[in-house]
Amino acid sequence: MKKNLFLISLLILSTQTLSNESIDETIDLDIEGVNIEEQMLFDQNQQDFVDSIKNELNQTKLELSKYKTESEKNAAIVQKLGKKWNHEVYFGVEQEINSDKDWKFLDGSLATSPYVGMFLYQDGSKFLYDFQFLKTYIDHNEEYNRNRFSTGVTYRDSFKLDNGKTGTWGLRIGYRNDSYHWDSMKASTSTPEYSGYIRKGEERNEIWIRPTASLNVTPKIRLNGSLSFRLIDRELDYAKFGNEYSKRTRDWSNIQEHMLGARYTFDSKNFASLDYLLVREDLKRTLLNTEHFAQLRYFHFLPNRDTISPYIRIPLGDGEQKYYNGVKDITRVDSISRPRIGIQYKHNLTTNTSVLLDVYYRAQTIDPSNGPKRDENFFLWFAELNHKF
Repeated sequence: MKKNLFLISLLILSTQTLSNESIDETIDLDIEGVNIEEQMLFDQNQQDFVDSIKNELNQTKLELSKYKTESEKNAAIVQKLGKKWNHEVYFGVEQEINSDKDWKFLDGSLATSPYVGMFLYQDGSKFLYDFQFLKTYIDHNEEYNRNRFSTGVTYRDSFKLDNGKTGTWGLRIGYRNDSYHWDSMKASTSTPEYSGYIRKGEERNEIWIRPTASLNVTPKIRLNGSLSFRLIDRELDYAKFGNEYSKRTRDWSNIQEHMLGARYTFDSKNFASLDYLLVREDLKRTLLNTEHFAQLRYFHFLPNRDTISPYIRIPLGDGEQKYYNGVKDITRVDSISRPRIGIQYKHNLTTNTSVLLDVYYRAQTIDPSNGPKRDENFFLWFAELNHKF
């Protein structure tokens, strides 16, 4: 019994040494100092087992001595021990609330969306996989039925320039299916004298392409940039299309969201970023929206590695929204201004579990070409529970 217990203890010690200790501690492990043979006598089978463990540790030490950088040594250990798959699952709910300038709630503008998702990645891998499902409900409209599923893969890597500066780059390729529909529409849309373009549903099949990059200019300054292209195969289902009924149209649309900015690190607990944002939505038969923003965000690490991040987004001039009917004629042009202020907070419940809260307020000034200027108030918040398995 004592022999078996000792062997088990030795195996656990050997495994933990490779999996839990730092790289330097693993390399500097004094293998010959563990003089197992002098502690007790074993039969030949037990001795062979102990020798095999010692040989593996010696071989690992020899292999690691070939590598000069920490990343190379880490990669070698991951390869030696095997690559573990990590699963990060999250559950959340998002809500949008719109009201007029007097804070009177606008009927039909409360959208509540529960969602669930997962990130999947392997130790030592440069690939990250993501999945999400979301469902939206609208107040006073039990017929509204919106479902959204998305999935994607992100590749991440680092680089080093000839001048010694380092950075990272990545590329995400994704797919999203987003659809909604009403089973019936108001009776007025079916009367012959009514002429208009009323949609009762929509389906989008989107391809996402998002390259990103960052460059460490100095130890405190880092440049960031990203491009986001959403190529949308968009089908519109009309209850009334002019004088026709139940007509469907299909076009390619796109949404672009690009960012360029810089981050300044004050110390290990505080940094700030200033970014320029371009948003352009080209939704055929519906909307062409173009807006430019400057965004300032501040990050602070609290005890227990909690984070708090207030931010403000300021329009760089008025945006323009062009609205189109079903035959792509412009029906009106709006001049808009939509500044935003918000805050995000992440609380770590355990080393593997956290809660993420985000809320922002957006003041909207809309000046349409066919009516008076108006002000609106818009809120969005979400709460999310994350757990890593």
